[in-house]
Amino acid sequence: MKKIFLLLMIVTVSLSACAKDELYDAETFEKDSIDKEKDSKDGEKELSSNETSIENENTPSDDLSKEDDSNVETSTDEEAAEENSQDDSSKDDNKTETTEAEQEKIMAPDFSLTDRDGNEVSLEDYRGKILFLNFFTTWCKYCDQEMPEFQAAVEAYPDDLDFLLVDVFTQENVSVDDVYDWYDERDLTMDMVIDVDGELLRDYPIQAFPTTFFIDRDGSVLAYFPGAMTGDMIEQVIDEFK
Repeated sequence: MKKIFLLLMIVTVSLSACAKDELYDAETFEKDSIDKEKDSKDGEKELSSNETSIENENTPSDDLSKEDDSNVETSTDEEAAEENSQDDSSKDDNKTETTEAEQEKIMAPDFSLTDRDGNEVSLEDYRGKILFLNFFTTWCKYCDQEMPEFQAAVEAYPDDLDFLLVDVFTQENVSVDDVYDWYDERDLTMDMVIDVDGELLRDYPIQAFPTTFFIDRDGSVLAYFPGAMTGDMIEQVIDEFK
């Protein structure tokens, strides 16, 4: 895990430097999340496939038993099909309505981390306002550059939006106290939590530091941006989503 974090550190610095000034919408968020989850499971699937192949080689076949079972299954399937045909229309209607509703809203993965005072913090705590969910590291100069812009925005729009900063540990020589010292030196007042184990990197499509996700009042994803944000960009997001 530590090697992965160090590799991520190298890659994300270059990505942040060349990130384009464009927002990625909620559908892109969903696609990137799925792609990231798929990549992380490729190794597990390959290992599972090899184990299954070995088990099948050691399992004797029983063709006669399979033939008898198929006759019973065929009869059972016909009866079940006839019984379920009466409800097909209503089920399809309900499924269509559910699918459309799910497509309209892509919910941000919830999480719970502990703040400086030992209080648990989750996305549920920020319902009712537009939330800027910012993932950063203390060694990232682009993260440092955007912090004053965030601080100015939260002071200018206290009733419309909130900020939650999530520091992600990627270096062995950085401690929790170091992160809090970094925070205090910049006179920041935004909420901050620390993802010591890097767990949220599995739930959010983070490919660069900083990355900011814009969460609607109901907890759904509006858009996200990989890279440092300027004051003008923050104003653009506020005007578009508030």
